[in-house]
Amino acid sequence: MTRAEISALLACFPIWMRPFVWVQLMLIKRAQMRHGRELMMHVCYATGRLRVVYIADAPREPVAWQCPVPAVTALDRLALAPPAPGCTYVRAPFGLFPCIENLFARAGTARPDTS
Repeated sequence: MTRAEISALLACFPIWMRPFVWVQLMLIKRAQMRHGRELMMHVCYATGRLRVVYIADAPREPVAWQCPVPAVTALDRLALAPPAPGCTYVRAPFGLFPCIENLFARAGTARPDTS
């Protein structure tokens, strides 16, 4: 917690409750710094009590494995070999679109006899 957050929280309490709330905040802040975990607290504005509701998981060690950087990026790969123009195969509920002829021309096969 920063000083601004602490002062904003203390401003919500009457003057006679602030020392009690401040001591609780300092105890919670010390424990938080010692363990390195984030906390979610419940603040009772009627009694001035702070209660820790949730504690975050323990911090993990940094991962030593790093993903290797590719020699050629995907954008460069696309620039080296752009995709073939036209569509290759399109299926519609009522049959094939006319661009299916590109598929047979590229595959080097003869068109099927549909008569």
